[in-house]
Amino acid sequence: MKQKYHIFKSVEKNELIIKEFIELDKGDVYSLVCKEIYDITAIESAISKSRTELISTLRTTNLYPPGVYVEKIAEAVINLYGSESDQSVALFFNDMDLITKDLKKSKDVDDIEDEPGEFDELLIEEPNILDELHGNNNAIKNTITPIQIEENIDQDINKGTEGNTDSHKKGAITTTR
Repeated sequence: MKQKYHIFKSVEKNELIIKEFIELDKGDVYSLVCKEIYDITAIESAISKSRTELISTLRTTNLYPPGVYVEKIAEAVINLYGSESDQSVALFFNDMDLITKDLKKSKDVDDIEDEPGEFDELLIEEPNILDELHGNNNAIKNTITPIQIEENIDQDINKGTEGNTDSHKKGAITTTR
């Protein structure tokens, strides 16, 4: 997404105006999404204290640009206040530049060496490792006995319920330990 910040200092009205525009559709047509008006005395006070204070003053609930952008906006505001006349500046940003600035290019497939890597060496060694584990592992021998189904449970159940054969199915599941 492309963004544009228009910063205007009006000495006559005693205010600083920052407008944020974004490109909603491709084609360099920007739409206004936010307009913040600041009192010049508050901005001048923040500039005199520190850059961090200026950034805190510039950021609002509606206008909260990313750190890289707000640094450049603060720098532009400081430069505007170095002049006594009404001035304006426009800053353009592209989020793709922000996202891709730290990405490294991947190697071409042709540039990768044909030597076996660490993973390939593990594949060669793996059958030996599995044989050792299989021979030394007693965990399988200590498992619980499987579930068994008793076939003649029907006779025991039906002794107390003569004539009611629909309520009991043949077979029951029990476990032995």
